[in-house]
Amino acid sequence: MRLSAVTAVGRHLKVESADAPPPLPTSTTTSTPELPAEAEAKLEFPTEAEVQLEVGGPIDSKKSLVEEHAADHHCEWVDATLSLVLFGKLGVASRFFISRAFLGGRHFDDATPLFVALPANIIGTFLLGLLCPGAAAARLLPAEADDRRRHIGAAGLAGRPAARVNAAILLGLRTGFCGCLTTFSSWNQAMVQLVAAEKDGVIIMGLKGALLGYAIGLLLPIVALHLGQAAALYAGLRLTPRGRSSHGADPSQAAAGGCSASTAAWWRCGAALALLLAVAAELGVGLSLIPGMDGWADELTRRFFLGLLFAPAGVLLRRGLALKLNARCPPFPLGTFSGNVLSCAVMALLYEAIDDDDDDAPHFALVARAVGLGFCGSLSTVSTFADEVSERLRPSAATKGECTCAGVLYALASLACTFGVGFLAYALTQRCDELDRFCHTGGADALRWLG
Repeated sequence: MRLSAVTAVGRHLKVESADAPPPLPTSTTTSTPELPAEAEAKLEFPTEAEVQLEVGGPIDSKKSLVEEHAADHHCEWVDATLSLVLFGKLGVASRFFISRAFLGGRHFDDATPLFVALPANIIGTFLLGLLCPGAAAARLLPAEADDRRRHIGAAGLAGRPAARVNAAILLGLRTGFCGCLTTFSSWNQAMVQLVAAEKDGVIIMGLKGALLGYAIGLLLPIVALHLGQAAALYAGLRLTPRGRSSHGADPSQAAAGGCSASTAAWWRCGAALALLLAVAAELGVGLSLIPGMDGWADELTRRFFLGLLFAPAGVLLRRGLALKLNARCPPFPLGTFSGNVLSCAVMALLYEAIDDDDDDAPHFALVARAVGLGFCGSLSTVSTFADEVSERLRPSAATKGECTCAGVLYALASLACTFGVGFLAYALTQRCDELDRFCHTGGADALRWLG
């Protein structure tokens, strides 16, 4: 009985004692049936503890639960932010060195179908497949192996129990590292430059080479994603004994963290310290604030450190767009689509500003290259894009086991819109030739057979 009900009972029920005189009869008095003596003896009111239990517990305990929930939510947000920033910087650094390793070759170059960022996109998408949840890897098993499908699906990572997986670390590895290791903006800009590439007044390769570059840039990461998921499935079947299968585990909690409070506190402090040291090094080297650094830090080194400084803004904006927009239209992830289109537009504007004939400020080219490397490369992603396309090409329970065109439409719309904004921002006003400061065409001669 709630407190309001108790008050109502006490107001409307009249419990009369034997010594009290009866009420005087009046014309407006209505006769009320008297309660028997047994009923009067048994009429009891609830105690304070019972009322508190009925209304949901003591107010102080409810406040403590709300405060504890708010503190846990704040800690999760801090852990996720630190993980995204740190692993995002690591992804940008890995992409930079991988691209520099393939840039001097005969075939990998900008303004070619085999663009410089292609190896990094393939590696990052393979790693994303390797880090897939157990449920994603279990889908590769045949339907007859239902016992093994449940066994793999109960793990956070294929082959690892859910209790050993930290959600913040997984978020940083998948969204931060793999997302920043792959880049959609550099891929799209290479195709825009391919259309705008000019040598001796003749357009090299043109639209035919751009279509080939888009096909290669999309299909190879999808193949790498499936290979990574197959490797994760193999690891799950080999590393986790079937006898320890936990069929009662909830697959939706597969990526939940399983670390203690002390471990989480140590991780939080260590991540914050590493982030402060990284930012200090980026500011010191990138801006040459460290004495004696001018002679050692050349333009390429300073671009690298400044690019790391701009990376957190891109990865956090991409994560925010995905959380806000992707759920609004599941067949078409608007968050990932918006991040890729926005980054391609900014990248094209940066290339156009650098490759024009105007004399720019001394440090403008350095900052523009750093923004393209860090911000645009982190805001756009190929690994998540390939995973979303692959998921929408596969029949699921949401589509009642039927194939749909959502994956094809999402892929074509993304490629068309990113190329459109890139072409409008760059190719309408600029031509990419070997004398430009911000684009390369050295590898075009090796692929003249496309023209």
